[in-house]
Amino acid sequence: MIGPFPLGGLLRAARRVEYLPSLVHPISGKVLTRRMALAARKSGVEFSDDVVVRFEQSKNGFLLSGQRLSVHARAVILATGTVPVEPCSGLSHIHSDCRTLPNKISGASVVVTGGGDIAFDTALTARDRGAFVTIYVRTAVLKANAPLISEAKSRGIKVCLGSAVTISETSSTDSFSLFVTTGPKTKRLRADYLIRCHGRLPNDELWKMISRNHPISCGVRTPIAGLYAAGDLIRNNRYVATALSDGLQAASMADNFIKRGR
Repeated sequence: MIGPFPLGGLLRAARRVEYLPSLVHPISGKVLTRRMALAARKSGVEFSDDVVVRFEQSKNGFLLSGQRLSVHARAVILATGTVPVEPCSGLSHIHSDCRTLPNKISGASVVVTGGGDIAFDTALTARDRGAFVTIYVRTAVLKANAPLISEAKSRGIKVCLGSAVTISETSSTDSFSLFVTTGPKTKRLRADYLIRCHGRLPNDELWKMISRNHPISCGVRTPIAGLYAAGDLIRNNRYVATALSDGLQAASMADNFIKRGR
């Protein structure tokens, strides 16, 4: 398994994972990631903390070249996840999700922008860490599910609809100004951290390398023999159960492909 550490991708940002067959009680995405990594290592899976920079077909399979090593494989499963629609600007107090948010932010002011499940889950995580949180939503309608919205409001998280937040950056890596526009009025905001949850796109860079920039529009089995895809790369629902199902299906297909010798 090749990918940058820590393992788990966006799953590590999940505050609560539940309704999986093996879970008696809800757990965090970080805990689930650790359990899965432990099970994989016990099964003999090897992990490489690396970033693939070149991906191409070879005579008998595929060649993946990373920053540290190169691997030849008969079959490959792409489970590269997603990237933010609006990447972070490099300022240390602006984030795309809670994975990079400090754990000790008690008393800090956190602004979350976005109205979906990820925005509300992120806001609740920041509240768990002791921050005062406000969610600003550009539209007048929330996309998050009702239980998340209800929990956020019960935890004292303020939700402002029809409010667009803009950033005025400075030359300092720790300095930024926020402005919120609601209707015809614009005012300046005070915040220690900003988390922008404005949607995510498939991280299809490796797919484009090997498909010559064709958009990915397939299921688990791709048009390229021996190449499979799973999770958020081919889905847009961001559900753990779906990603796990894709992974199991892709692994089974790859195993059968290798056993058949073609």
